[in-house]
Amino acid sequence: MCPPDVFQELPKINADSQRLEQVLTNLVSNAVKFTPEGKSIVVKSELVNAKDLRYEECFTPILDKLEGEYILVSVKDEGIGIAKENLLHVFDKFAQIENSLSRKVGGSGLGLPIAKQLIEAHKGAIWCDSEEGQGTTFYFAIPVVTELQVIK
Repeated sequence: MCPPDVFQELPKINADSQRLEQVLTNLVSNAVKFTPEGKSIVVKSELVNAKDLRYEECFTPILDKLEGEYILVSVKDEGIGIAKENLLHVFDKFAQIENSLSRKVGGSGLGLPIAKQLIEAHKGAIWCDSEEGQGTTFYFAIPVVTELQVIK
């Protein structure tokens, strides 16, 4: 059991909880598929300001547009990792980064593109960083409801 101060009260977001659950389930499922037995997967959420986000250069066009505060959710695994040149392509429809493990575990190649579409429909962003042989972290950010949005 975690001590009470471990849990941070997060602000409100406008979101379809079932769609966010679908995204999170997909990311955790992928982490499980590509993480060897005995290695760990960490899921975390926190409040961040868009200007404090850190990401690979290939995601700059997507993430430089974000402003204000966001709930940032991350799923970090100790799996096989993804080569830097393939990071953007993991969100392409039917994309499967070729290696023996990805062929072995299979999948349709639609999970991450659907996750991207759902997060973008929430006015958020999704991205990842990775190191081959060390693991991958997928992130998604959903904007926090501002006072002006609450009044409307």
